[in-house]
Amino acid sequence: MRVPKRKQKKRKFFYCMSSLHLRNALLGGVYGTRAVRFLQEIRTESRSLQEIIAGNELFKKQNQAQVAAFKQAHSNQSPQTRQIVARAKA
Repeated sequence: MRVPKRKQKKRKFFYCMSSLHLRNALLGGVYGTRAVRFLQEIRTESRSLQEIIAGNELFKKQNQAQVAAFKQAHSNQSPQTRQIVARAKA
């Protein structure tokens, strides 16, 4: 018994859509994993930066004689770095 052409087309279309959804799901999983890893790295870097800033502030409080040298050492920082530090301090 032969299946009418109309039903064959529906099956072919359904098969194509199924594989398309499967492919998108797999790619979404890969990109989702990368996104999670990226966000974890950013969070870790942010925590590290906050620890460095806290340590620098503590150093300046405990070593008042070294504050001028400390500021001189940081005078060559780029404007982007200064902005990042200012945001982290806030």
